[in-house]
Amino acid sequence: MKNSAEKSEVQATDEVLLADSPEEEDDDPILEEDPAPARQGLPPGFRMRHDRHYVDELLGVRVAPSSRPVPHVTEPAAPSPAVSKEKSDDVDRALRTALAAVTERLDAVRDHAHVGRSTPPSSFDRALQVELDRASRLAHAAVVLSGDVTLSRRDVKAGDIADRAMRAIAPLRRFSGTRFEASVEDPSYRIAIDPIAATRAVAGALQAFGALVDAARDLDDDTPVVLLKVTGVQPRPALMIEVAASGIALSEDTISAFFEPASACHPAGIEGSLLLNAAARIARAHGGRADVRRGGDGEIVALFVFPKSHSS
Repeated sequence: MKNSAEKSEVQATDEVLLADSPEEEDDDPILEEDPAPARQGLPPGFRMRHDRHYVDELLGVRVAPSSRPVPHVTEPAAPSPAVSKEKSDDVDRALRTALAAVTERLDAVRDHAHVGRSTPPSSFDRALQVELDRASRLAHAAVVLSGDVTLSRRDVKAGDIADRAMRAIAPLRRFSGTRFEASVEDPSYRIAIDPIAATRAVAGALQAFGALVDAARDLDDDTPVVLLKVTGVQPRPALMIEVAASGIALSEDTISAFFEPASACHPAGIEGSLLLNAAARIARAHGGRADVRRGGDGEIVALFVFPKSHSS
């Protein structure tokens, strides 16, 4: 009887426990309360990240160097010692001497290019002679531009200067499509100037004006003409030499820089600008001047004045 009563008590207790179980009762008021707030922490998308080199360092892995170039800082170069004025003068003197020697060699080649030739010169021979003359003339201009202008004055006639200049450009006159003409007001007019330097100045100006008219003319135009006019004046003795050509349109800037050397925009080209500047320097070395002016019908006139020496 006692065992039967204990079993009945245990069974009753189990039924009570089953009836109070939260799994069986969905409407338990405790489950309807608001849940406790979740603990705040890192956002869901957060991931722990480390630089590759940091992780590899921790793992003992040797990391290859980055391919990005690293600027290399070098010590500034020590300034080179200043060149003394004496040494600079020696270098300039050596360069002028070398240039003068090269000029002499060019003159020798030009003068002996056709010595002993028994047959008439071919077109190639004439073209070669022109190029040798141009190279020699340009070399002499370079000597003048280097500042080496030494005058040797002697009494000469105005007609002789015109003849010398026309003979100097004779190969260019025969070979080019430009006509060169000369006029002398008084061929017997005499003045003490350096005839060699003056001849080179006039010949260089004639060549430069030949390049001017050649660049300005059209194929249908008539043969362009470059005029040389030599005049002796008194009472202040001076030889006035004009080189002129028509049909040339020059801007005011070009006119103002007409005698500037090595101008890339010069209408006579770099060679022509060097020759004109050398001619102007030779005239100024004589105590004279070089000017340029406009004439009629697009004429451009360059004037070179060679005055008599004040000491003579």
